[in-house]
Amino acid sequence: MTGDFAVCLQLMGQMQEEAIAFGNAIEAKIGEGSESVSCLEKYCEALFHSYRALEQAIPLQEEAKEKKDLQKVSQQPCGKIYRIS
Repeated sequence: MTGDFAVCLQLMGQMQEEAIAFGNAIEAKIGEGSESVSCLEKYCEALFHSYRALEQAIPLQEEAKEKKDLQKVSQQPCGKIYRIS
């Protein structure tokens, strides 16, 4: 599952890079201060905050997985127990 987070983080980084490139192209074509560029800046800011939140969630996800794995192990039967007299 952590791999899913890693892929998501990678894609979010790519999305931000593409939005920046798109914003730069708009600025080159029509100049600075356009509403489109302002929206893209807000989008990049939201992506950045989402990236950071997801990045901080990875250790929590790993910890939850470890606990789940321990619960599985503790629920497995140990076999027969013999009384030694």
